[in-house]
Amino acid sequence: MNNHEKGFSLAEILLVLAGVGFLIILLATFPNSIKLVTWSRNQSMAKEIAAQEVEKVREQSYINLAPGTQSLDETDDLRIGLLPEGGGEKVIADCDPAICIQSELVKKVTITINWNEEGNIRQAKLVTFISEGGLNQ
Repeated sequence: MNNHEKGFSLAEILLVLAGVGFLIILLATFPNSIKLVTWSRNQSMAKEIAAQEVEKVREQSYINLAPGTQSLDETDDLRIGLLPEGGGEKVIADCDPAICIQSELVKKVTITINWNEEGNIRQAKLVTFISEGGLNQ
């Protein structure tokens, strides 16, 4: 007796179906993974830019920290140009009297980096206080 049956076994069919299902799930989640990686990269870069801007302000003497707002763009840090529609601002303000209740000489510095991610405005913000006689004074 010759037993050469044609066709596939149930185990072979289930294995192929599992492989196809795995590929479908992988391909369905791939675009979302790319978006998350891009968002994470942009967020990290914006935080690095903001931290570097804070360090630039800390390098100045307290007396040279004039209150005001300054726009930040690629001329301040080339990486801002790598962010989609990237920009930012640096705000230096005198300390709020509710915080500096003993008339301490303190400036509040706020660095904000903005970018547009698929129509959503994202931002990274760092706030610090710099006092007379503080770091590098």
